[in-house]
Amino acid sequence: MNKAKVTMLIVSYNEKEYLPRAIESCMRQTYDNKEILVGDDGSNDGSIEYLEQFGAGIRYFVMSRDQNPASIIPSFRVSNVIKRALDESESEYFVSLSGDDYFTDPTMIERAVNFLEENKDYCAYIHGMAYVSEEGKELSRRTLRCKPVTYWSGEYIHMSCFVFRKLSSKELLNHLCDDTGLQYVLATKGKWKFDDRIVFSYFQRTQSIMHEADKFELSLLELLLLQDVQNYGNHGTALRLATKSRFYYPVKYLVEHRELIKNEKYGKYIKALTENNSDLISQIEKGKYDRTMRLCRILFSLIRKIK
Repeated sequence: MNKAKVTMLIVSYNEKEYLPRAIESCMRQTYDNKEILVGDDGSNDGSIEYLEQFGAGIRYFVMSRDQNPASIIPSFRVSNVIKRALDESESEYFVSLSGDDYFTDPTMIERAVNFLEENKDYCAYIHGMAYVSEEGKELSRRTLRCKPVTYWSGEYIHMSCFVFRKLSSKELLNHLCDDTGLQYVLATKGKWKFDDRIVFSYFQRTQSIMHEADKFELSLLELLLLQDVQNYGNHGTALRLATKSRFYYPVKYLVEHRELIKNEKYGKYIKALTENNSDLISQIEKGKYDRTMRLCRILFSLIRKIK
């Protein structure tokens, strides 16, 4: 049996209710030489039993959840699922999807792969997305057209919009490669092709883990990503300046609300930060941050307006 050209990864945790829609949206893709791989993060809602019914039609693996739930940083776990999937996949191309989201354009993979096959200097093909409510109503749309460095300075589109040349797990960030962290690595790899077509629906579920997180918690998560990026290596002045621009607002917010660092609620984030490098969190505690961040933010904001 020939190996698949494209791996479509579905990352899922207790999303049995939504998995059929996600899987069906992958199966509908017109590109034949693909595999669907489900990375389950230790579900206990019957998801595993549901996946078993597919037999050889879908591959899946299950991650262990033997940690204390209170100490788990969800983005770390999702990143570990993606790392394992990249290790298990032998495909040349890769795309990831959350278990409660879905693709809406069945020609997405075919179009992206055909382009990447003909343009070897491009590392990713990126489509547009729609935000969809729990009632199925489209809330808004998002498309992008900018160079990777400009994008990294402060733009955002969901990782599921990316069809990209597969990376090895060794090329990824240490902790956070579930969404924006994976995009950072791709920004170092080559050019991106943008396509305005809407191919992906991001399901806005009010009970999701990220929706329940407060702003300080999300800012600490951004600080963890900044730490990962700084530890990753030097990829040129432009990308370094773009990094300063991207993280200006979360760092500013943390400095302004630094008294919350002592709150037990955020202990797992502080522990993760200090285990790798305490410099960032110690600067926040002292009320300091890199003053060039604001200048970089202004610079790249102007560049994006010009573009």
